Amino acid sequence: MSLRLKDCTKPELLFIIQQFKFHCGSSGEYYLTQALGDVQMQRLEARHTEADRLSALSYRKRQEYITLLSPYEGARLSEIPLPVLEAADAAMKEAHAADRKWANLMLKER
Repeated sequence: MSLRLKDCTKPELLFIIQQFKFHCGSSGEYYLTQALGDVQMQRLEARHTEADRLSALSYRKRQEYITLLSPYEGARLSEIPLPVLEAADAAMKEAHAADRKWANLMLKER
């Protein structure tokens, strides 16, 4: 059985990188920089994918809130059944939670 990179520990991977840079000289540094750029791009893409998911969740929950309360437009709050108010409140809380997660995720990019 031959050793693969995914089987290595972090210190072993760092050693391999140092050996790669030593044996390849300046071209090794170039390829290492390219690989690090690729890793950074993957991280950004994953972050944006999660941000899109959270944004869509927030939108769906707000639409759910609107759908629940729209039949009672113009009605007094006391005229809206409690289960409808509770469901609308839960939907809006989920939308706000998704918004907070989205904001925290986007702040990490800076």
